[in-house]
Amino acid sequence: MSASTKHKPDPQKTITVTLDAAALGRLEAAGQNPQRLAARALRLAATRLEPAKSWEAENLDAIERYNARIEQSSLLNDRLRRF
Repeated sequence: MSASTKHKPDPQKTITVTLDAAALGRLEAAGQNPQRLAARALRLAATRLEPAKSWEAENLDAIERYNARIEQSSLLNDRLRRF
């Protein structure tokens, strides 16, 4: 691969995340880097966002029927929830 065709990394952006002290303490006690974990989680979420939106658009009718059934039958609980 020549230098002119090498992929350049995307520019970086900075965000601020607030996490409660107990959760942060548990991560640090487990030897985890909170910044690295947050960056990984956000990359994963971004990767899954488009497929999830496409799936939702393709299945909108089924989702609406499911939500209506849950509401009409009062099945809403910890195991069954609305989309």
